[in-house]
Amino acid sequence: MSQLTIKAPSHQYDDQVRSGVDELMNHYFNTRIASELKVSNVETGIAEIRFHKTWKLDTRTHHETRTGQLSGQNYHSLSDCQQAVSRTCDLIESGFDTTFTSALESFVAGSPTQATWQQTCDLGRHGTVFQHVHSCNTCGGRGSNTCSSCSGQGRCQCNYCYGQGRTSCGTCGGNGQTGSGQYRTYCGSCGGSGRANCHSCFGSGQSQCGNCGGRGEHACSPCDATGYFTERYTINVHGISTLQVTLPADLGQWQRSYMAAAINGDVEWASLSAACFLDATSILRNADAYPIRFEIQGTLPFTEARLGLRGTTSEAYFVGEKCHVFQLGNLGDAVFVPLAESLTDPEDQDSLQTVLGTRAAEQILSARSEPVRAETSVLRRAGIIGQDAVTSLLKRYHAIRTHMSVSRSSHTLKSWVRKSIKYSVVFLVLIGLLDALYGNYPAWEKTGLNRLSLWITDLPGFLLSLSYDLVLEAPLAVKGTWLAACVVAYLVALPLLLSRRKMTKKRFFLGLLVSHLILAVLLFCFNDFINVVNQTAPQLPGLHQLAAGLIRSLLLLPEAIVVGLLLGMLRLRLRNDAQLKKFVTAVGSKPLLEDLGYRA
Repeated sequence: MSQLTIKAPSHQYDDQVRSGVDELMNHYFNTRIASELKVSNVETGIAEIRFHKTWKLDTRTHHETRTGQLSGQNYHSLSDCQQAVSRTCDLIESGFDTTFTSALESFVAGSPTQATWQQTCDLGRHGTVFQHVHSCNTCGGRGSNTCSSCSGQGRCQCNYCYGQGRTSCGTCGGNGQTGSGQYRTYCGSCGGSGRANCHSCFGSGQSQCGNCGGRGEHACSPCDATGYFTERYTINVHGISTLQVTLPADLGQWQRSYMAAAINGDVEWASLSAACFLDATSILRNADAYPIRFEIQGTLPFTEARLGLRGTTSEAYFVGEKCHVFQLGNLGDAVFVPLAESLTDPEDQDSLQTVLGTRAAEQILSARSEPVRAETSVLRRAGIIGQDAVTSLLKRYHAIRTHMSVSRSSHTLKSWVRKSIKYSVVFLVLIGLLDALYGNYPAWEKTGLNRLSLWITDLPGFLLSLSYDLVLEAPLAVKGTWLAACVVAYLVALPLLLSRRKMTKKRFFLGLLVSHLILAVLLFCFNDFINVVNQTAPQLPGLHQLAAGLIRSLLLLPEAIVVGLLLGMLRLRLRNDAQLKKFVTAVGSKPLLEDLGYRA
């Protein structure tokens, strides 16, 4: 029987080729092309291939150090234990341990097909636990160590009387007498000596050691107070295999290239196990030999065809009855290049979704930071698309990403002015309401930028006062309330200003520091107003108080303009950011979401 049988072209294989390419195009490009694909010059050969499989045992030693004395096979020294583990591993790998050779035999005999394609198998763990128990060097096996503070005595010098046992009498203050003038008499507590027994050590001069609690020793931490360590070795046993193939002499170069790649596991998109048919009834092996070797015969169809699609013609190579694609000759360019070229309008959601939502785009964009890595993708290794198509997509993608990043913060001057005026008016109304609530008493002319400008004329005094507010008054005067205000200020600002960023500890503490600085400056600028609020209760204002408050609020017009400008810019930025995130989320491109800083 010939090893490579050439079959005449048939419509059956035309349909198989068309179906295989159509399935692949749909998988990567979401496009069905079976009706457009032209198949010609189909040649199919069925090769008779013999596989040589070898299974042998492999051991992996796991070592761990645990505290205490554990059950297992103990050895006098660590070297004896390690030698016993090594001898056992050698016996297992040499096949002398019938337990594991029988387990490997059962695995191979149970399913020759699985045993042919599988590379490793888990055969369990050796029943013996090898170990060496040794005492802890720190405590010498006692499980505890002598307290260094009291040298094991359990008591140490009293901190109140410094070991003297007596202290100054608390009744007479140490002068031995009480009363005054003619009523002055000896102190009854100390008998006129001015000294009394120490209330802490009761006159002994020593007190219980606080380090060991009076025990004179403390538990040894390295060995968890057990006094011993156990070096444990366990042996896990696996079966490992090698595969060799005897190829027909008349195979072509591309067929041999495929076989070499398939055996090495480099062709996961058209694997040998999926393409080849094994004849398990023809298995040949020596049941008594170790390592376990067997041979099994298989058949593998190889198909070559000329394909035409949308003006592109290429030679394609397939394997298996279902015609798994091995090399497509860049035929995918006919589908993918028009898709990539359609990425001209960054605001066309349908176009972005159609292109960036394909598996091909996802696979290419996964290597966008390292374009060279795209060469290792299935798209390139299988010759589905060419390098020019990859470069074109990456170039257009980066242009779209840059456009979106710029559009996030873009706004017109007219829209900014309108927003700023709105927030400035709101700020002035709030200031006027506060002024009316506190009886038109807050002195706005001494707060805000006015106070800041007065202090800046005396720069050293300003820096000194600000440092005092920042370091002492702000955190110490209100204690935990100030820290809570900083944390709340940062957490409130985080989803607004930094919603597209991932929070890290470094950024959190940096933001906390900035929040503290901003709140301290506000405290400095509005300190007089805060004092008025603390000393005055709010009252229900009348119309004249409201009118007066609104007029007096104009004293803070510069602050209102600054606040309006900042809030207006922030509001426009947040609006653009929200619209952009909604748009990109609808597109459904995870790489684009990540590059713009949004969470998928």
